[in-house]
Amino acid sequence: MRVKRLFLRVMLLGAMIVGGYATLGSLDMAADVLRKVDFEISVKMDMQRIARFIMMDYIDTNRLPRSVEELVGLIRSHLEADGRAVSGDVGKDMWGTYYRLSFEERGFNVLSAGADKKWRTQDDVAFFQNLSGVGYQKPATQTRKSSSDKRESRRRTPTRTIKPRTIRPKRIR
Repeated sequence: MRVKRLFLRVMLLGAMIVGGYATLGSLDMAADVLRKVDFEISVKMDMQRIARFIMMDYIDTNRLPRSVEELVGLIRSHLEADGRAVSGDVGKDMWGTYYRLSFEERGFNVLSAGADKKWRTQDDVAFFQNLSGVGYQKPATQTRKSSSDKRESRRRTPTRTIKPRTIRPKRIR
């Protein structure tokens, strides 16, 4: 994977130089774009590894992490079991923000706030892990009424009585 990224970098910069498009500003812009892509790929790979750890733990315990502390503990235990040296905060992305989980009907998302460190912005990164093949059911504590359910319940209880109106057919001339 790293070889592919390095190859793409070299090819892009080489094409810019050969094509005569290489100015100091354009090389800086190309380097920034490559850096952002490289960071996003690295974060996605970390998220994929974290999702695999969570799925393995779910298969064993039929339980998902409910807090950041549980998630960090789960990641740390899997890294130690693999014989890797664990140092620092293992539950953080490369920008220093803790990963989060969101639960869906068929699985969960591992979420990163991205480079701006703010949630629900365009640069957020998400990785979805499907658990439907291992008997997953969305946790009951995570279930909220959707806006369509709220609208439906409002429709069932009218606030005023509607008087039926008789419609008379128009005469055709």
